[in-house]
Amino acid sequence: MEDLDINYDHKGGVVRYTGENIIPFGAFEYLIPCPPGGSHVYQWTAYVENANEDILATAKSKQKYPK
Repeated sequence: MEDLDINYDHKGGVVRYTGENIIPFGAFEYLIPCPPGGSHVYQWTAYVENANEDILATAKSKQKYPK
């Protein structure tokens, strides 16, 4: 997760894929952002990598928080 209004990267996490069709509930957690000074636009990015850490696909979503 990245705050696009200020230069701040909230880092991220890793969910290991082990062959299931569904990622189990709770495999990835994050706290809601608490932007300083009003609303900020946040971008969430998810990457799919193979065993060699080559990126196979990317998905992104942006949203202002709080709305």
